[in-house]
Amino acid sequence: MDNIFTSEKIKISNKKIQKTIIDFCKNKNLAICIQELQKLEHNDICEQIIFELLMSHLLQAEAIAAGGLEGFIAFLSNGEVIPTQLKKFDKSSTKKLLSTFLEDEHLIEMIDDCLQYAGLHGKIVLSQHPVNGDDDIVELVKGSFFSDLIPAFNLKSTKFLNPRLICVDGFVESVSEIHRLLEDTSSSKETIILFIRGLSDEVLHTLKINYDRGSLRLVPVIVKYDIENANLLNDIATINCSDVVSTHKGELISNIDLNKFFRVDSVDITTSGIGIENQATSTLVDLHLKKLQEKIINSDNQYEKDVATKRLQNLGMNRITIRLKETSNKKQKTFMIDRSLRAVKDARTFGICDLNSKTFPYAGIKSGMFYASKFLQSINEIETIIAN
Repeated sequence: MDNIFTSEKIKISNKKIQKTIIDFCKNKNLAICIQELQKLEHNDICEQIIFELLMSHLLQAEAIAAGGLEGFIAFLSNGEVIPTQLKKFDKSSTKKLLSTFLEDEHLIEMIDDCLQYAGLHGKIVLSQHPVNGDDDIVELVKGSFFSDLIPAFNLKSTKFLNPRLICVDGFVESVSEIHRLLEDTSSSKETIILFIRGLSDEVLHTLKINYDRGSLRLVPVIVKYDIENANLLNDIATINCSDVVSTHKGELISNIDLNKFFRVDSVDITTSGIGIENQATSTLVDLHLKKLQEKIINSDNQYEKDVATKRLQNLGMNRITIRLKETSNKKQKTFMIDRSLRAVKDARTFGICDLNSKTFPYAGIKSGMFYASKFLQSINEIETIIAN
């Protein structure tokens, strides 16, 4: 009988769940306790359903912007949230914002330094590569970084040293089309990063099986053909000082000669994208960057300017790589750093505000308020339906 849903039971269960969560989160770093909160279970089915509904809205709030968790809990605690006035985010606000999301002073200083090195358009990447030593490592890489590119094999974190890059503006339907390339790659034992418009499932399956066996170190990266990525293959080929193999020019993929494509210093595959380093062609890339800058200045089309700006940022981006030492709390530390970087990004875009003497991205607090009120509205609607 305890599991019979009535309007009164829903009201009582809702109050109990809210109190449980508010008490659980009191005076804690919400990013940490939210992971423990998700493990809670309730014997009463009504309470469990309300708990899951609340958690769904809570996580949606945080997904929209960093600080959504705090805005959500504050709304439940007070019935309303009135943050201070929206303010512009600047360098003087950085440490105050970071201290909201990071408890360790060492981490605050480290992330602040990374933000300074990376600049406005730089990229900060959390690497999964292990650290040899007792200290966290921060590396500044002056290379190219393509956040829109993900390897077809879904590799999480892999760094390839001295691989050859091949760019193909075409689609491979069958394994026979790249038979020569596969034989050359296998016999040479070299690593090949293949940037290509597309592969059939059959070809992709064959490449994956051989890669997993270790008999073929060829990693395909799909470069979708759309307006923003139309020139991406040319940009990557510039880093490699090579041409794009194009079926539109009458070139055959089956005739690819491995020796015509040069090696780069490294290709770093992360969950955030793909970084390419090649000091040998830095002068060539600089000339390419100047042409893009001229295009931005001379173009009257705003969309063309935006696309060229993105290409410019990809090719000339400072990339900061953070590598954390192995500790028992490394996973927790990684989560907190990632969240603090999201907070900075949200603050730069939408501004900041203060809540309970702490600084948050304005979008995060607003998102928390919105989803908390949406949750309460859902509960009221359920009560009304059952009452009728």
